Amino acid sequence: MHVFIAALHVLGSGVVMASVILAVVAGLSRTTGKESLALYKHAGTIGLYGLFWQLITGLHLLSEEVEALSKNPVFWIKMALFALASLIAYGVIMKKVLAAERGAHRDAKIPGMPFWLFVLLAIITAVVVLGVVLEHR
Repeated sequence: MHVFIAALHVLGSGVVMASVILAVVAGLSRTTGKESLALYKHAGTIGLYGLFWQLITGLHLLSEEVEALSKNPVFWIKMALFALASLIAYGVIMKKVLAAERGAHRDAKIPGMPFWLFVLLAIITAVVVLGVVLEHR
């Protein structure tokens, strides 16, 4: 059962990472057509579902290793950063959707977008580095 739940957890992680990548693509995109607008809307929502999926499966996995992980600050920082990346990705995607719905289809410059894309990339880099640190502890 542990392997099955772990596989589901990794699946949720993939969904969240896909939403983060899509947020970066959406943030860098200069145009937003109707097709990509629909994709962004659905992908942002699916990314949030992936985060909740990870939370549920992660709590189950945590319950099996509570002694090892409950006192590990690196683990908790990594989890918080991963959740934060998911929420920022959702925000970036929704900013792009709202800008497109307001009619800014061409060269839509959204205030603060470069900053949030940089934050997203920094968080994902930190999550990967912390994952390596956790593996080698």
